[in-house]
Amino acid sequence: MTNKADTPNHRDDIRIVLTTCGTTEQAQAIATDLLSAELVACVNLLPPMQSIYRWQGEICNETEVQLVIKTREQHVEAIKRWLNEHHPYETPEVLVLSVADASLAYHQWIKEVC
Repeated sequence: MTNKADTPNHRDDIRIVLTTCGTTEQAQAIATDLLSAELVACVNLLPPMQSIYRWQGEICNETEVQLVIKTREQHVEAIKRWLNEHHPYETPEVLVLSVADASLAYHQWIKEVC
């Protein structure tokens, strides 16, 4: 008999939070602070990329670092608050994505660390 908590639809509390910042150093500081607060299991820092966007009526072209933040649903609001209070941008990107499924081992690991 399968434990209900082990079925895929009961492992859907994993969330991916996306944000960007201007430098690798800023990204590392954000990742370290979120990990220290035990709000996240892992933060991937993607290599610097070009972002082209509209800001205050101007088209901007900047180098940014993408953070891919792995967490659980129960921590999302605290992460959003933390990013809004500490992020170096006036209006940080904060996108929350639901994960449809994950391996049981990965889900267990996330539950253990955050």
